[in-house]
Amino acid sequence: MKKFLSSALIAAVTVWGASLFADNARVDIDGTTDGVKIETTKAPEGGSADNATWMDEAKNTQYIHTGVPATAEWKQSSFSFKPAKDGKVIIKMMGEWKPKDPGNPEELEPVWILYDDVTVKGADLKNGGFDGGFDGWSTYGEPTHVADQGHTKPGAMKVWHNGPALQEIAVKAGQEVTISFWFKTTK
Repeated sequence: MKKFLSSALIAAVTVWGASLFADNARVDIDGTTDGVKIETTKAPEGGSADNATWMDEAKNTQYIHTGVPATAEWKQSSFSFKPAKDGKVIIKMMGEWKPKDPGNPEELEPVWILYDDVTVKGADLKNGGFDGGFDGWSTYGEPTHVADQGHTKPGAMKVWHNGPALQEIAVKAGQEVTISFWFKTTK
């Protein structure tokens, strides 16, 4: 019995530790501008979808951040949410960051993610294939349109936490919205 428990504990710590240091794709939904409360109805498989605990109580229920472990191979993921009222929310496609040096957490190392073939069911999205560059998306920081590394067609977008791509979509009260996307890590 002790051997079994020890093996189970080692396996759990290994999985937990690997996810702690994994490169993650991150897609956030921000309803704070219109005060749209949003609830996760389906988290990404193998990932997470949580409210923004770093915000005040009201805004915490208006913001969802997801994380999905990413590798150098294209893979697909999706998640769903339901808004409590009609309004606009912002889809924010990004990666994460790591400290370059644990002794200096102010200096960040980007976790670059390529996204392609983004689709939305339950709302309208423009240019989810990025074949026309960032048309329909707003950006800040250092995101890049990559013309030759798309999942199915040439275009993709390269983003990280401080260089995301954003698009505002209109949502309806009680109507579930599902966001699907292809992603992988990149340099």
